[in-house]
Amino acid sequence: MNSPTAALAWEIWRKNRFGFLLLFAFLILCLGLGRVAAHFAAEASQLSAMLPADAPEVIDAQARATDWLGFAGQWSGVLLGLSLLITLAVFAFAESSPLRGFSGVPSRLFTLPVQTGHLVAVPMASGVCFVALLYLAWSGLVLAPILPPDVRMADSYFLLLLPAVLAGFQTLVWTLPGFPRTRVTLLILLVTSVAILSSLPFVDLARWHERKLALMWLYAGSLAAFPFIAWLGVARVRDGQWREWPALTALMNRLADTISRRRDFASPAAAQFWIECRRNGRPALWGLAILISFVLGLSAIGLLNGAPSESFGLVCWLILFLVYVWIPVLGLMICGDLVSRRLPLTTFQATRPVAVGELVWAKLKAMFAVWLGGWLLAVLSVSAWAVLSGQVDNLFDQMWGPRGLGADLIVIIALSLHVLGECRDCPGRLWLC
Repeated sequence: MNSPTAALAWEIWRKNRFGFLLLFAFLILCLGLGRVAAHFAAEASQLSAMLPADAPEVIDAQARATDWLGFAGQWSGVLLGLSLLITLAVFAFAESSPLRGFSGVPSRLFTLPVQTGHLVAVPMASGVCFVALLYLAWSGLVLAPILPPDVRMADSYFLLLLPAVLAGFQTLVWTLPGFPRTRVTLLILLVTSVAILSSLPFVDLARWHERKLALMWLYAGSLAAFPFIAWLGVARVRDGQWREWPALTALMNRLADTISRRRDFASPAAAQFWIECRRNGRPALWGLAILISFVLGLSAIGLLNGAPSESFGLVCWLILFLVYVWIPVLGLMICGDLVSRRLPLTTFQATRPVAVGELVWAKLKAMFAVWLGGWLLAVLSVSAWAVLSGQVDNLFDQMWGPRGLGADLIVIIALSLHVLGECRDCPGRLWLC
């Protein structure tokens, strides 16, 4: 390479080329869906101009166009969100560490004759430019043809919000490698706040223009401040000046020992079951709880905006997520070891004083217990949300009315058990080995 800048840019591309290809695939897929939906909408418009409004052909064409526009809009929103998350992961410019999870800037780069400013400026500048171009591509090519005529994307708002979020994400990842729990907490708060701030342009708020201008100034100030903060933090990390706080670490360990289990186990198999639930099941439930809180928060925003149907649609998306995403991921978590992030049998598991059959049975019991806990968490959260928001009757009608989802929910739960049974083959192969 002719310069450190080109070498760093090449490393970002080389390590994440599959992520870039996935972003391109999402864009092409949603672009195709948008073109099909626009075609049906144009066809319905032509038929409406040629035939009476109550003609069966016009009604069928309008229904087909509405269904395709809704389908394309929903999947475009989901894949756009996934694209933004992939972009954050691509330009995080971090490597995984067996002790602290994903680290900050790779420590091997600190030994190279490259200034700290280059290590910070290249991934941050390239990430900011890339996320801005990615949003413009989605806004102009995908979202513009399928949005209603009275709805327009707030391009200036998002062109400041998304780069500021990416810069803030990189700053947290790079400057807090010695505080993994604090960093994870702040990153979760950042992503949740971004989801809420992204929904504000589509909600009827009083004095939105003044608030929008104030938020844009805030994003611009953050975008200007984050590079300096990141440079300062990475420089201190490079000098070895930011380390864990012994007093805080001792306090957290003492608190964990206080609330942890102290009584003896009945058998080694019971101890193994507790280990599986603690190492693999608890992070899965915490992640599900964060997702449920986010979905119900968006549902509450929909209710405040006077759109109860959209809020119940989000609840349906939550149920589909439980079946098709969370349960397979849960199976992968249980069959391996989430702490070490390995699917094969780890050394920690292989050295436990239990038989292979007891190890597999403990994993299967932990898988079922976490599955049941996840569904109970979802049901209790949705029920509490319905009571607090005064939507109990609407929820009952949606679930058990003439066209309710109650019977379908039973089928969905049975389907989730089937998916969980398919995931059971992975820990079963441990026993065959």
